[in-house]
Amino acid sequence: GGGGGGGGGGGGRGRRSSISLHLRGYEVARTSADDVRRVFGKFGRVSDVYMPRDFHTKQLRGFCYIEFDLREDAEAAKAALDRTSPFDDGNQVAVMWAAGSRKSSVEMRRRDASDDGRPDDDRDFRRGGDRGAGDRGAGSDRDRHRGGD
Repeated sequence: GGGGGGGGGGGGRGRRSSISLHLRGYEVARTSADDVRRVFGKFGRVSDVYMPRDFHTKQLRGFCYIEFDLREDAEAAKAALDRTSPFDDGNQVAVMWAAGSRKSSVEMRRRDASDDGRPDDDRDFRRGGDRGAGDRGAGSDRDRHRGGD
């Protein structure tokens, strides 16, 4: 007899099946989280609207995240609202998929302390491929035979 059963899928603790959109381009002074919720809520249940603030100045940073319960609703909102002017300010907005998960205030403090203006990931450094593998060492045989008779 036997059995070993099965293991199963890892990863998502809790019910983290929600999906977030990243929104930018709206006028910060004239657009509230309620405005964003009202516009995006036409496409499905919005579980959260997060408008990050600068840790030091407490000013809104000019972009926000909209969390939907269902991916289909987020897809519909993105398709309908990207590059449109859905708010009273008349600005054209950009709606993108949010990359990564929402940061805690501790993570943001740590990031802000070492912020050099670049994203936190190092994808850009890998893009160059074999950067140091040029012809630099090609003619160096003669260096090895220095000082003969």
